[in-house]
Amino acid sequence: VIVAFAFYMLMVFTPLFSDDWNYYLIFGTDQRIESLSDVFVSQYNHYLTNNGRFVPHFFVQLFDGILGKDLFNIVNTLVFLSFLILLIRINNRTEWVLLPIALALILLLMPGFNNAFLWMSGACNYLWAAVLLLLYYRLLTRDEIDSRYYPLLFLFAIVCGWTNEALIVGFLAGCLCYFLFNKKDLTSHRTVLLVGMTIGALFLVLAPGSIHRFMSSKEGVVSLS
Repeated sequence: VIVAFAFYMLMVFTPLFSDDWNYYLIFGTDQRIESLSDVFVSQYNHYLTNNGRFVPHFFVQLFDGILGKDLFNIVNTLVFLSFLILLIRINNRTEWVLLPIALALILLLMPGFNNAFLWMSGACNYLWAAVLLLLYYRLLTRDEIDSRYYPLLFLFAIVCGWTNEALIVGFLAGCLCYFLFNKKDLTSHRTVLLVGMTIGALFLVLAPGSIHRFMSSKEGVVSLS
């Protein structure tokens, strides 16, 4: 409760800034987002011209344009608590003494705490993506999952892979390498999760907007040199 209240107050005193002022508009226009369909139109434009991070930027525009900062403060506080709980339960154990340790390490050692946890655009891109990856990891490390849930697992894995290349590329590469050398551990539900995340990651990194940004930055480096 203390952690939740403290984090919520930090959220309240963190204003909208930088990208937040752009994402309340339909991307590429000066028209404000007023409906869910506007968010999808904006993300379509964004996907084609800017980058492939559909999932995090969908939530940025949903809160920035429709639901508002006040509701985001509450939801992001719950997401942060989920992040802490998932961290301390990474080995399927609940050792609550680890909570203050995890919190202290995050506050003292995490560079750019404000950008990754409090700023709306940053939190959706990094904190929320990290929570999805921790949930994914818990599912991946389960011994078995009922096959009736495989379609949901597959869709969830695509969503996880379609978040942020800064987190996904290394994480997915590590998972694939592990199962490449430990084929005996590759169960059917893990195959579903890995295939789904790979598809989501391809949507992410092969987006026209991502390729455009990569080529533009490469041209910029060449011109500077």
